[in-house]
Amino acid sequence: MGLLRRRPPVKASDEDFEAFARLSLANDSDRLLERLICLLPHRRSAPWHEWKDAWKKVNLWDIEPIIQVAAIADNSTVVLDGAYGATIHWRKLHPVAFSKRKTAWREAVKWGIRLGAAYFLTAVILIAESPKPGNTTIKNPYGPNIVIPRPTSPLLIIGIISLILTIFVLVYAPWAMLKIYRGKFWSTQGWFFGIEGCADIAQVEKCLFASNHHRLKWSTNGSMLSRHHLGRLHNENGRECLPEEPVAASWTRGQFEAARRDRGGIERLYTLIDTYSMEATLFWAEVPPTAVFICGSEGGMKRAILCSFDWKTNSFVRETVVRMKTMVVDKMSRVERFRFALSRKDTFQVEETH
Repeated sequence: MGLLRRRPPVKASDEDFEAFARLSLANDSDRLLERLICLLPHRRSAPWHEWKDAWKKVNLWDIEPIIQVAAIADNSTVVLDGAYGATIHWRKLHPVAFSKRKTAWREAVKWGIRLGAAYFLTAVILIAESPKPGNTTIKNPYGPNIVIPRPTSPLLIIGIISLILTIFVLVYAPWAMLKIYRGKFWSTQGWFFGIEGCADIAQVEKCLFASNHHRLKWSTNGSMLSRHHLGRLHNENGRECLPEEPVAASWTRGQFEAARRDRGGIERLYTLIDTYSMEATLFWAEVPPTAVFICGSEGGMKRAILCSFDWKTNSFVRETVVRMKTMVVDKMSRVERFRFALSRKDTFQVEETH
């Protein structure tokens, strides 16, 4: 800390984190504390002053924070302001609204299917009420009866045409519905859903959008469990980065328990579903996070802190840090001052002292 120009008066009652927070606030141009909050420790038990990010080749100065430390609270917590926030829903998967580009073909098919019942009712009424084709016989007392052919009623012709159209719609409807709801989403409703374990994203997409068309993908580098590979060469500029299913998806129970023991034995696997960017991220956490806070940018992506809420200390506790696409902030709102703790062990120490 010798390179920092301003040094506030030392308080003997301050803990090491509180002293560093005061030093960071005094030298706000460096924004050390804001950058530190966005780091992902390579192990959960790492001390707060170990400035090593879990993503390799990422330094503290590579992170550009978008939050501000508004105040220093007690018990190793700070008050943050200006983060983009959203809630993670855990209870159930809700149907997600989406919009697609309107085309003349799609609108014509939609109305054709919707009016199928009207075509059928029209056909039944016209066929039932129209006079049937046949012959009209006129009795002739002076000779043979006169037979006059009865012309086909125009109403009967219209009814038959409507019936044929109804049959065509019924046969064509399944294929047409598949074509209407396939293709690209131009916009989707922004939701965060949390699922314990490694989720089957094909089944998740079916629950969210009523069908699985492989739109929901795993994130390429959203967490330390994310994987990707290079796709085909599009041009001389390079290859596209394509996501792969995490290795944890094929773990047995023994492999999961072994990986969990290596991380301290207190964490579990969770899956975060982002319906706006249509990505799923697998991560480790001790407690299921209930909120997402976008606090910084790095490497062309946003640093999102997944937090659980500790009602005893009225603070959000960092569970893990993931990367998200920049577009997610379009569906998120700014959050005013909220209390934040870097780790859960600090809140446990507070409870023990009380």
